[in-house]
Amino acid sequence: MQSVYDAFTSGDVEAGLRHMTDDVVLDVEATGRLAGRFEPYRGHDGIREYFADTQRVWDELTITPETFTPAADGVVLIRGLAEGRIGPQKIRAQITWTWTFRDGLVASIHSSGIGEVRPA
Repeated sequence: MQSVYDAFTSGDVEAGLRHMTDDVVLDVEATGRLAGRFEPYRGHDGIREYFADTQRVWDELTITPETFTPAADGVVLIRGLAEGRIGPQKIRAQITWTWTFRDGLVASIHSSGIGEVRPA
């Protein structure tokens, strides 16, 4: 998991994709809403779209995982912090990510807890 966060933080999307299933589902409400998207990002092309949307929507975005808690079989709950900026508007929010795994690869990631985020 940390290698996926590290790849994404450094902007190396392709390195992150090596740890994901071909049909991975990424459900990140805040970035999706801000980008005008209301469906999860699906597959490797969807992950690439997410990163393009992130670059387009956010002036700054830092995701910091803080705790990793194994839950049910193949599920890990990760709690952490999202900090970002869109123009003059800054956000700081506690986030919970639910990761599911299949055959040792990330099959889905769902984020929750960021609340309403709107551009200034």
